[in-house]
Amino acid sequence: MNRYWWFCLIRIWLAVLLLALLGCRSDSHAPVPPPFHKEVSPAAIVPLAQREGIIYENWGIEVKTIMLSAAGYMLDFRFKVLDAQKAEPLFGRKVQPQLIDESSGAVLIVPSPPKVGQMRQTLYQPHEGKIHYVLFANPGRLIQPGNKVTVVMGDFRAENLSVESF
Repeated sequence: MNRYWWFCLIRIWLAVLLLALLGCRSDSHAPVPPPFHKEVSPAAIVPLAQREGIIYENWGIEVKTIMLSAAGYMLDFRFKVLDAQKAEPLFGRKVQPQLIDESSGAVLIVPSPPKVGQMRQTLYQPHEGKIHYVLFANPGRLIQPGNKVTVVMGDFRAENLSVESF
């Protein structure tokens, strides 16, 4: 690889490191978010294989994984597009993905460093068969392996997903 690509790679790693360090700050006077109360949805009761079928029927995607990365300071959500037409609403420019911890109700967002931009694939036309990713910030390593989370992207909701370790 030439020097330019090495320079770009180093800048990206520095941005991730900066986000991780900013997430480590401990504000003892920071307010605790209120608990996240919700009714149990039918999707939480349906077995995983049927839920994946529901996600495919409505959104044309298959959820692959949600796992910790960047030493636990980021969460990597991956999904495969099976039907590009159904999955198109997930790729809109105004879609703001969120990750909700089901036990604490904490809402995590996609970081957007100034020089790197939003840490998700921003294709506006999904391609069938391609695996896409969204990176969520995990300040203070709030989410741990085994936690149950919900991923929200516009009207799309994938509930009761178990976080895997890296």
